[in-house]
Amino acid sequence: MGAVNIKNFPDDLHHEAKVAAAKDRKPLREWFIEAVKEKLEREKDSK
Repeated sequence: MGAVNIKNFPDDLHHEAKVAAAKDRKPLREWFIEAVKEKLEREKDSK
């Protein structure tokens, strides 16, 4: 599996993502993977 490091990621967005992941009872990594997959599906469906 590849690695992704994001520099200069906004602190407020990081905090919101952490809170959302905690509410879903998921690790932040898993929550981000799902979010990216959902975004890619919406992009694919809109074309």
